[in-house]
Amino acid sequence: MKKDIKNEAKKDTRKKAKKRTQLFATLIMIIIGGISGIAMTATLESAFEELGFILALSLEILILCAAYYLQLIFHEAGHLLAGLISRYEFCSFRVGNIMILKEKGKLVLKRYSLAGTAGQCLMQPPPAVNGKYPVIFYNLGGVLLNLLSVPVFAFLAYVCRGSDVLLVAFSMLVLSGLIVALTNGIPLKLAMTNNDGSNARELYKNAEAMRVFHNQFSIIREAANGVRLCDMPAEWFFVPSDEGLKNSITASGAVIYENRLLDELRLDEARELTDKLLSSDTALVGLHENMLIGDKITLMLLSGEERESVDALYLDSDYRAFAKQTRVSINTVRVEYAYTLLALKNEAGAKRVLERFEKCAASHPYITDVLTERALIEQIDKKYAQLAKGGTI
Repeated sequence: MKKDIKNEAKKDTRKKAKKRTQLFATLIMIIIGGISGIAMTATLESAFEELGFILALSLEILILCAAYYLQLIFHEAGHLLAGLISRYEFCSFRVGNIMILKEKGKLVLKRYSLAGTAGQCLMQPPPAVNGKYPVIFYNLGGVLLNLLSVPVFAFLAYVCRGSDVLLVAFSMLVLSGLIVALTNGIPLKLAMTNNDGSNARELYKNAEAMRVFHNQFSIIREAANGVRLCDMPAEWFFVPSDEGLKNSITASGAVIYENRLLDELRLDEARELTDKLLSSDTALVGLHENMLIGDKITLMLLSGEERESVDALYLDSDYRAFAKQTRVSINTVRVEYAYTLLALKNEAGAKRVLERFEKCAASHPYITDVLTERALIEQIDKKYAQLAKGGTI
């Protein structure tokens, strides 16, 4: 009991810390956004008179959104360039939900989004030198390119100051560059993921974190080539030490190991690990923590635990918010399917959820993930058939 209370207190402390960093990041964006608004309004004062308030305001918002999106592309391109310079191997490049994936040696276009990220450039690190990988430059490459773009666009804004629209466009590229650089460069632990600055800090001189970092991208590369987790080298998967679990990158290695247990249908072991990770003092990011909660809900339902215990997790406000945010994720849809069929005993509702799963699966970039989820859905169907046979439905 004392241990549970202690763990809950630590979880509350971590949640409060994350809220503070989210508030800090929001304040940065509000301050720079406010400056942006004032600058645009002053610059486009004549446009307000000529075009009218609504049309001119729409023009302002359009310019700001375009500038921010362009800086996101620069940011991910910065990771790509830093990775290539550091002899990394390309895996995927994504901005928004548009993704270029290297699949079996070919570049293919996919649509994919991940909660808590506006984009990602994933690359496989080169072999270790003296047990170390070049991780800092790659992780901060996006921030560096954003910062390098700032003086360039500032110069262009000065050169084009005779044109209101060009002046505003280049000024917004300067300001959005600062927003993207600061919110990614200053180490922050956000709601779903940690930013680049935080990742670089946790990787710095941490051999175990570097090992997990390298293994993660080896796994991503092989998954893109159609290799399932259960068929990958066993040494890529391990549960870190208790001390290692206090580093978010190292802790992610435990989540990957849990994913492999699910892929192998070692469900009892997976349940034991999810219980440990969710009840211990770890540095799991919000995305991984909520995914583990979803897995635990599925495993509880498969083991026939009381509905009250399942509802305590599934109906929790934090998990419901996560489920809403990731409603097109095959993991989240699988959890909903398990709950609808095994907890609610709603066959018609479960059929509709399964149809949604198939739509999500069709666009998911990694077929190996889909195969794992299908295997779990098969276990859910078997459990429901057992309940029906036993007359408990």
